[in-house]
Amino acid sequence: MIDKDHTDKIATDEIDLNVFFKVFKRNWTKISIATGLITISSIFYSFTIEPTYQGSFEIVVEDKEKNKGNINSIFNRISLNNIDDVNNLKTQESILKSPSVLWPIFEYVKKDDKNLISSKKLDYKKWLKYSLNIEFNKGTKILLVEYKNKNKDKIISVLNMIS
Repeated sequence: MIDKDHTDKIATDEIDLNVFFKVFKRNWTKISIATGLITISSIFYSFTIEPTYQGSFEIVVEDKEKNKGNINSIFNRISLNNIDDVNNLKTQESILKSPSVLWPIFEYVKKDDKNLISSKKLDYKKWLKYSLNIEFNKGTKILLVEYKNKNKDKIISVLNMIS
């Protein structure tokens, strides 16, 4: 049988916090143990995880044709709209991310990796996704290149190879 007071509370969309507190009061030991175990395991994990280091640099990308002072380039500069500029930047970003450009750097990272188990499993797409970030700053022609690695000594050499 349904209690009339209970149906009235459902109809008015009120939340009865007393029910919540009663459930919490009945199960406070289970909740406390679970919270304690999660906290202890999180602390233990934070002390055992190996740090990841990151380096970055920025490049200003300019079109060589736009820097020339002839009449054709001035006309082209006026006639180009922002969509063409954005498409050109996306194309340059895709070229920079392509294996034809970054494969020698990937091979260097893979060969020089101290952890042979992870280097055997390392493939180009995973490396590009998790270790390297190449993108233009929004609304600018500044290319940001970021590289992450657990070996901080390797970061500068890899960034130098990319630049």
